[in-house]
Amino acid sequence: MADQESTGESAGEPEPSEADSLYRKPGDKRRHLLARRTKHANQAKANTGSRLRDHLANERTFLAWIRTGVALITLGIALDKLVLSNIGADGGGGPPPGSPGRVMVWIMVLGGLFAMIYASYLYSSVLLRIERDIYKPNLVGPLVLAGALTVGGIIAIVWLWLT
Repeated sequence: MADQESTGESAGEPEPSEADSLYRKPGDKRRHLLARRTKHANQAKANTGSRLRDHLANERTFLAWIRTGVALITLGIALDKLVLSNIGADGGGGPPPGSPGRVMVWIMVLGGLFAMIYASYLYSSVLLRIERDIYKPNLVGPLVLAGALTVGGIIAIVWLWLT
């Protein structure tokens, strides 16, 4: 009891925690140093509305794009090693580099790499939009992807029809 009287603390008031010092009023001169340094830093934010759900959905979308990219690369390599190599099993070494099969392999591998690069860009841009509470639907990416897949499908049908 004598220690509390000498330091000026009363028995009924708890000592302010570090978390309390982070959220003092702006005019308070006792602002904690950490509050000033983390003003614009990547800090934990309250789960207001659907912020957490939005971040988790963004991560799931990112992982789906990555999975698609890995699948395209794997499919391209498998097509090259299993199917195209067996075409030249008589000692020819497979189709020449400019053949339609090799071009399709390159399209798959490069498409997979593009999907992973686009996934990283999309993830970071959506992350910033979630943090800034800005909703802006992405129209260009899905339309470009749908157009590229449509053109690729038409080319594949024509190639299968002619061979």
